[in-house]
Amino acid sequence: MSTRPIFLVTGATGMLGTAVADRLDRAGGLVVRTARRTQAGTVHVDLTQDPSSWQVPDHVSVAFLLAAVTSLESCRRSPTASRAVNVTGTIALAKRLIERGAFVIFPSTNLVFDGSTARRLADDSTGPCTEYGRQKVEVEARLLELGDRVCVVRFTKVLSPKTVLIRRWVDDLGAGRTVRPFDDFPLAPVSLSFATTVLERVAFEKPSGVLQVSATHDVSYAQVVLRLCGQLGVPVARVSAVPARGNGFDGEHLPAFTSLDASRLEMIFDLAPPSPYEAVDACVGLTESEPPRHG
Repeated sequence: MSTRPIFLVTGATGMLGTAVADRLDRAGGLVVRTARRTQAGTVHVDLTQDPSSWQVPDHVSVAFLLAAVTSLESCRRSPTASRAVNVTGTIALAKRLIERGAFVIFPSTNLVFDGSTARRLADDSTGPCTEYGRQKVEVEARLLELGDRVCVVRFTKVLSPKTVLIRRWVDDLGAGRTVRPFDDFPLAPVSLSFATTVLERVAFEKPSGVLQVSATHDVSYAQVVLRLCGQLGVPVARVSAVPARGNGFDGEHLPAFTSLDASRLEMIFDLAPPSPYEAVDACVGLTESEPPRHG
């Protein structure tokens, strides 16, 4: 019998799921990818269906619960349907895996907080202002009740070169078009590479409780675009910053801050919170200094 650890990655066709599964492959693990729709190289796990239909293998070492409805608008418009995946199905799957001896990793979000304060501590009282955030708060609490075989990893915005908004801005700037980013909407982004490194370290070292992953501080979307201009050699005159309200923002909540305190991450893994601009630079193909990997 193989002694390689077995990693279960649900939602393995999404941005984060694909990156995590590929990283674990390179680390020498046996990776089982799941997807809601039948696809080559994946097993079928639809969290809206009866658990008896889930093709969950035995002897999973570590499970990443990445299958989710992540659109804030979808959660707002369809709270019952999104809750079936994000809460009911996720908790049922986690319980099943933990009962079989797996360590469970659950990615969460800064949206468990109300966004009124910068660098929120992991043990601060939650206060979500969106349906998506409320669902995450419920799952966090119920999973942490299951014991020390659970790690909740709260992320701020994760950026990659494939992030739709980044791609659109890069295309527009390159074509000489003016872009109008929000100057009052904050983010404290980390790169997909950094996020994946954190999850790989959690998988091998298995800290329990809550970890938070965030850039050092918040910047606005307008500042992100100005950074893109500098890296692409594009005149900043092509940027016309606007406030969110009245210019296309119709979300539930406009936070003042999104950043999280990531001191426990640095203490456990010696991974210092990156500058928000490192994530922006990684999106335009500049060399990113990847954090140390496990082993």
